[in-house]
Amino acid sequence: MRELPEALKNFRSELAINKINLFDIMDEDIKVPEYPEGEVKLKIIEFNSTKMYGEYEGVIRIEFIFEDEEKNKFRQLFLLKNGKNDNLAKFVCDALGYQPEGEFELKSLEGKEIIAVLHHYYTQRGIGYCNIAFCDPVNRE
Repeated sequence: MRELPEALKNFRSELAINKINLFDIMDEDIKVPEYPEGEVKLKIIEFNSTKMYGEYEGVIRIEFIFEDEEKNKFRQLFLLKNGKNDNLAKFVCDALGYQPEGEFELKSLEGKEIIAVLHHYYTQRGIGYCNIAFCDPVNRE
């Protein structure tokens, strides 16, 4: 077993809080995402990527647009910073059901059907977003 670094040997912590009132900690103007949480069958209907400028110079915005069986649309965004995004890599592997080797054409995901578990995430300002927590392909290749 590794020994703790010297700086952490004398580190002490104490419980800061053990009770909360949910209504006190929630933002009054919370904006719940339109798309509900849970499991849903989605079809990837469109892929887009755009270069960003200004404060986000060099970042690539990747967007997948999905449609459910009732034709409701859902968007999932990924930001590629310095050419990397672990969540995008995980999504591609999950959607395919395997890890592709070498270069992979993201546009080839258009038409792919997945079973996705959607999860709501809220910013500090109470703005809600819906994201794919994980997914599986409807038909494995």
